[in-house]
Amino acid sequence: MHTLYRHSLLLFLLLSTAAVVRAQTQAEWIKAAETSFEYGDYYSAAYYYEEALDYDSTDHELRFRMGESHLLYRNYETALEAFDQLEAKGVAANFPRLPYLQAKAQQPLGHYDEAIANFNEFLAAPGNGSAQEVADARRQISNSEWAKEEYAAYEEELANGTQADIFPINYTNVNTKFDDFAPQFEADQFYFSSLRFKMEADSVKPARKVARILQRKADGGELTTNKLLPPEINQRNRTAAHTAFNADASMVYFTYCEYRQDTFSLRCDLYAAPVDAEGKWGTPQMLPINDGMANNTEPSVGVHPDGRTYLYFASDRSGGKGKHDLYRAEILEEGFGSVEALDELNTPFEEVTPFYYAPKRELYFSTDGRNTLGGMDVYRSTMAFNGEAWFEPVHLGLPTNSSYNDVYYVRYEDHDFGYFASNRHAADAIFWDEDEDVCCNDIYMVEIEKLCYEVTTWHAQTQEELHATTVTFYEELPGGERIELAQEMDPAGNFYTFEVEKGRNYHVTGYKRGFKSDEASVDISQWFRDLAEKPEKIGKCIKSELFLAPPKIILEVTTFNKRDSTELPGCTVYLFSRQKDSDPLVEIGRDTKEDSNFYSYEIYAEHYYQIIGTKPEHSSDSASVDTRGLFVENDTVIKRQLYLEPFLPDPCDIQPTVFFHNDRPRKGNPHTITSADYMDTYNTYVNTHKPNYYRIWAKAPGENTTVRTARLDAYFGEVDKGAEDLRAFAEMLHGYLQKGGALKVNLQGFASPLSNGPYNDKLSARRCISVINYLWNYEGGVLRQYMSDGVILINNKAGEEAQGRGIRRHAVPSSYKGMPVVAYQSDAAPAQSGKALVFDIKPGGEVPVNPAAGLVDTGSDSVYSPVAGAARYVEVKVELCDEEQTDETDY
Repeated sequence: MHTLYRHSLLLFLLLSTAAVVRAQTQAEWIKAAETSFEYGDYYSAAYYYEEALDYDSTDHELRFRMGESHLLYRNYETALEAFDQLEAKGVAANFPRLPYLQAKAQQPLGHYDEAIANFNEFLAAPGNGSAQEVADARRQISNSEWAKEEYAAYEEELANGTQADIFPINYTNVNTKFDDFAPQFEADQFYFSSLRFKMEADSVKPARKVARILQRKADGGELTTNKLLPPEINQRNRTAAHTAFNADASMVYFTYCEYRQDTFSLRCDLYAAPVDAEGKWGTPQMLPINDGMANNTEPSVGVHPDGRTYLYFASDRSGGKGKHDLYRAEILEEGFGSVEALDELNTPFEEVTPFYYAPKRELYFSTDGRNTLGGMDVYRSTMAFNGEAWFEPVHLGLPTNSSYNDVYYVRYEDHDFGYFASNRHAADAIFWDEDEDVCCNDIYMVEIEKLCYEVTTWHAQTQEELHATTVTFYEELPGGERIELAQEMDPAGNFYTFEVEKGRNYHVTGYKRGFKSDEASVDISQWFRDLAEKPEKIGKCIKSELFLAPPKIILEVTTFNKRDSTELPGCTVYLFSRQKDSDPLVEIGRDTKEDSNFYSYEIYAEHYYQIIGTKPEHSSDSASVDTRGLFVENDTVIKRQLYLEPFLPDPCDIQPTVFFHNDRPRKGNPHTITSADYMDTYNTYVNTHKPNYYRIWAKAPGENTTVRTARLDAYFGEVDKGAEDLRAFAEMLHGYLQKGGALKVNLQGFASPLSNGPYNDKLSARRCISVINYLWNYEGGVLRQYMSDGVILINNKAGEEAQGRGIRRHAVPSSYKGMPVVAYQSDAAPAQSGKALVFDIKPGGEVPVNPAAGLVDTGSDSVYSPVAGAARYVEVKVELCDEEQTDETDY
């Protein structure tokens, strides 16, 4: 049985015990007090300390111990008086735990500000208490702050007339000066337990008390005389309490408790007894789910939505989270399922007196492990439909809860009241008077204020009734979670009604296919405030209207540069529409945005749309959207992207002509390959040899020096232009290839007639390969993959024979070291003859690092093949440019 009730029992036993020992010495009173305190008999300890103080009222240590004993017995006012006397006498410093104990007495009396101040004072001096007391002080500060807010809201409701009163149930006939608890209704019968009966032939004097189960019948709204259940149930010298019936009342579950030998400590087990058609209980049987080393008590039967039935109970068995925890076990046809701890609800403190309310899938229980007003408070938690999870527990609030202990809450679908037990200080509490401020429970009832809630559904655009709407009704928890309570749909109407209760928040949603959902929340407290002020305008029901509208479909179009996927402003976007495939497309929108690439349109269901984007000097792009058959419930955004490709100059528009120094690259070399990069030869040409030409020509006889210099400037201008054209060609080629193009590049090399034909063929080949090397190395190799994959097809043609057929001579009337200085330039005619070197850049496997390194001289002046072991080269016949791309001229 719960500790609270053991204390209630001890109070009445020890009041008479105290009278027997009045003639003791102070030392004997102190010893008796210490023994009682150690045993957990705090009422006796407090009494004995008071007797000891009669010998010496200045003994502050005795007063402190007396106050602590009263506190642990929940005699808060007397405890606080003792602590305050110590503080008034200026000896508080001798008792470091005093602020903590003062706060523990002030909090359940509702003195929250004083309690918070004392808890903080206690925490400000480290080492004054145990780690457990420090943690508890922090928790109780939070509790007190929360309780202040709860009381302030409650007092406001009392002031404005929106809060109902609470009162005991037939207290003259049910409640006594003893402990009355565990109310339970079954049909027209009311059951409760009362701790008022003496044990027979008890070895402890005076005799200890036991609880019995009593029964009353409701007759005309009044309860008849109390009646004890027969001795087969209320057995001799056993406490019987806590009744719970199954769904058809064919089985009752309850608790038997027995004292442990000659102590006041009780241990409890769960029992069951069959009930016949006339309500008579059969022989009790102990349940197999009991733990023989722990208390097993306070049963409640719960029928889940899936039809399974569970027995809920409290136990302090090992393995739990705290002291008493909540458990359940499924009731099977033969026996019970395994015991499950409700760890989502349990805390490291006390969870007791569970009651399952099937109509709302709710479990009510009392706890001091969550925010409370001071003692044990009643909470409720809703079980999820799957029967496994539990929603966050909700405090029942005032006036059901108080700063004292509120336990054993029950409710019934056909009752307008909830019932519970409490040891609160109330003017009409049977047990309480000003001289005895703590003891026992009385049974109370509190009205459950129920209201009707009417919901109507409407078409948001036409304001007409919207039939066949699915309306879902929820309870909304303080943390924002929603629990579905009901769902209805009227195919021929728009009116729905639900029952709501004060102290809860609700939410309702309306849904219909092809419409956006609507929702509303219900503030019950505000409705009551309005009712108190204007009852004639409010009516008897809370009302909400739901307006459902067809959803919007938004088309968002964005335009991008196809080349690099960057945003492309300045486009014109056209929107066309039709409903049937046989209908012509009709332009319904045109929009140009110079500074944005974003376009938005509202479109409609059951249409086909085409979007076209254009921009000058760009290719167009198009996309489509088909909403025919598209079903949306909420506003929907459909996105489309258009990629417009800018028109770029064709690389074939550039025909680079590049120049080489005499017999370069690889002067005098008999081979056809080179690792030289054309730009290396160009830089050497203009940086090293060019100054020599200007110096020599300045001394040469003949033409005027100015004329010769101008001619030389013009020539090297062509040399520089050739290099720049080659760079521009490579850049344009890269962009062209990035867009997916392919290209055939014809390279034709030439040499002067200063050497013989075979040598010139090899020199021309080396010059072509140096250009290939430049393309291979361009910008770190960005063209290599294209060259390797055959996207660039390169034809390499060696140039003319030594006789210089097709070569035009530019005479320069001067000599350099006995040799004439002559410029030769090719006519670059396609009909020129010469030995051609043709190879294709598309390997079937690995590619040499440098394409020139992949070619070797086979001994022939005109035929070259891949390096032995290299991948086979395959010709790719792709040709976009008909012109020969590069002419090379030697100077």
